[in-house]
Amino acid sequence: MGVYVSTTFHGVHSTPIQTVLELLKTLEIDGVELGSTHVYQEDFLQVVLNSGIKNFLVHNYCPPAKNDLVINIASDDDVIRKASVDHIKKCLTFSKEVNSKLYTFHPGFLSDPLGVSSQTQKSNSLNYDFSFGKATSSYGKAIDRMNRSLEEIVDDALLKGVNIAIETEGSYRKSDILLMQKPEEYMALLKRFGSDIGFNVNLAHTSLAGKVFGFSFKDFLGVIKKQVK
Repeated sequence: MGVYVSTTFHGVHSTPIQTVLELLKTLEIDGVELGSTHVYQEDFLQVVLNSGIKNFLVHNYCPPAKNDLVINIASDDDVIRKASVDHIKKCLTFSKEVNSKLYTFHPGFLSDPLGVSSQTQKSNSLNYDFSFGKATSSYGKAIDRMNRSLEEIVDDALLKGVNIAIETEGSYRKSDILLMQKPEEYMALLKRFGSDIGFNVNLAHTSLAGKVFGFSFKDFLGVIKKQVK
């Protein structure tokens, strides 16, 4: 198994991608996950291709959009949902261009994030997260919008030959606005999309979800293991 390091490790504010790649080049690692915490720049692709690093994974909001966007493929705002799907398609193109082994992304939320949390703005904070309002959508409608978005994303990924995986979710404080936390949600997704979509297991998220919803991590893995990427 290869050891990859995410570029999101570098501080609590958005950073130029070249700054982080230069640091990672000094480590004895097998590859780099290009993460979601970087500033927009016109030459983002060229910087990555010229970095001297050969093996990549790509995560969610990478490369960043020129205008700020929090990706939510389940948004009840049609403009945000379309912008999210369109940006993921751009990320899939980028993933193909850098020969990424995998593109991972979030399944969406029942509320559109208000922005980064107030803690994130503090220079001494180690929290890089979003703050949310109350849920603005029913669970069923959010799942339906997520699935419609996934149909577009899966088709685009297959066309471009890019492997994709949804990240597992889970939280104590935000469980009421998250999707894809429980085993049965993944069973439904597998029934609908089969092997066309994989899963990126976030150990912390799923451990929290198990405590909130009362399932074991082992049982959860038993449901999704064939599609864990």
